[in-house]
Amino acid sequence: MTTQTALGPFEYRFTPSLSFIRLARHALAGWLQAQPEIDVDGADDLLIACSELCTNAIESAGPTGSVAMRACVDGDAVMLEVEDDGDGGDTEWRTAPHNQRDLHAEHGRGLFIVDRLTDSLDIEVGGGRTIVGCRKAGMLSHPGDTSDAGWSARFQR
Repeated sequence: MTTQTALGPFEYRFTPSLSFIRLARHALAGWLQAQPEIDVDGADDLLIACSELCTNAIESAGPTGSVAMRACVDGDAVMLEVEDDGDGGDTEWRTAPHNQRDLHAEHGRGLFIVDRLTDSLDIEVGGGRTIVGCRKAGMLSHPGDTSDAGWSARFQR
């Protein structure tokens, strides 16, 4: 029996428009489904995280900017990061803990959702860029490491 190895890193770049969220999610779903022995429930969690992070990035990015979504395998985990060319938008979301949000508010629950669906959440704002990444462990039965040196140092952790 041949053991499949994990696919290499994934990257999808798009214009900051809400119409591209569905495409980004679909592209990530295809990459996740192609991973050997992927945890289906965990993949669903990452697809929700993808939607939330892409929505935030689109709201934060400049109208002529870009958004990049990346994913890679790290051991048995999948790491996902979304980067935009914005300054993080409203600074309140950076200073208030995501777990202390008003869960009945119309906006502002995205990072709380991502935090609850994944094992870690990192936010890096600076240099005219915002990078938000998350990690979901236990996603693959046969772990691999497909990190790429060209990605942000935080993303490779």
